[in-house]
Amino acid sequence: MPQSLVEGQMRPGEPWLATSDDQLARSTGKYFYHQKLREPNPIGRDLKTQDELLAECARISGVPFPEQH
Repeated sequence: MPQSLVEGQMRPGEPWLATSDDQLARSTGKYFYHQKLREPNPIGRDLKTQDELLAECARISGVPFPEQH
């Protein structure tokens, strides 16, 4: 739970990433939590899990994803 109004407004999408001139905020391909660089959950980099998630999304939505080469 946010401890202040400032923290509360920062949670959804970390807007400082889009508006800050901070060197860290201007980096790409990184994962941030509360304006701090963090490592994502390792399962997020598991290609088999990613494929399974996309297959489940396609099954639920009825919209297949294009094949990746």
